[in-house]
Parts: sequence; structure tokens; C-alpha cells
Amino acid sequence: MDSNGADGHFHVARALGRQALSVGSKARIQYAKAVRAEALEALAIDPRHPGALHVMGVWNAEIMRLSSLQRFIARNLLGGGILGSASWQEAVGTWSNRSRGSRNASSTTWTWERSTPDIGETAKAREQFELALSAPLADYNDPQYQKDARDRLARL
Repeated sequence: MDSNGADGHFHVARALGRQALSVGSKARIQYAKAVRAEALEALAIDPRHPGALHVMGVWNAEIMRLSSLQRFIARNLLGGGILGSASWQEAVGTWSNRSRGSRNASSTTWTWERSTPDIGETAKAREQFELALSAPLADYNDPQYQKDARDRLARL
């Protein structure tokens, strides 16, 4: 990957984020710092990079899904001070900015289906599912994401 390009930093952030899901709490904080740094580096190069915007939205949401006590411990005892910058407003803002970039079914479905209960945005989730269903297939997993969007839209 081109270390001077946004795509390289995005792919590193995405890979680190996936890896973080398989480690313990203390290691996950270190991954969270690295994921955020790589996504922000991608956004410094391309402020409208849809993948990096998606990663930052998910990053904020995952931090906000922690209980207040878990966030406190992570910030103050485990060295995750940067976690204090997470918010639902940032999560939704980066996802909204992402919608201005290139669209495909990937990620959009996953992001909104996981966040609807947290932020109470059923109408927005419906809109995003419909966009995912009409989006061109650009990623290997897009047919599955579209199936998920259809299923979740039916449940809304």
C-alpha cells in the first residue's frame, strides 16, 4: 500500500479494528489508539475518504457502547485517555459525512443496524438500508450486506 495515500491508512485502520475484536480489554485500548491514528491519518490526506469516515464512526460508537464505568477505567487506569474524545455526535457526524463520499452496500448496513438502538435513529437507519440496497456492488461482501439490509429493513 502507498503509505502516502489515504487507502493504505484506511486498510491498516480496518485491519487493526478487526483484530481488536479478538483481544482483551487492555490490548483493545492500544488497538483503539492505533485504529484512530490510522483513520485520522487517512482523513488528513483525504477528508472525505468514505472508509476512514466509517472507521471513525464505528470507533466512536464502540467507545460509547461501553458503560460509564468501563470508559472511566479505560481512560484513567488503562491508559486510554483518548477514549474521552468519543461521542455519539461524532459517530453520527462521521457517518453522515461518509454518505457524501462514494457509496456501496458495505459498512453502511452494518453501521446503522448496530447503532439504531443506541441513537434512536430508526428513520435514518431505514434511509441508509434503502441506500445500501440501491448501491452498486463494489466489495466482495456487498451481496451479504444487501441481504442483511433487506432483512433489517423488513424488521423495522
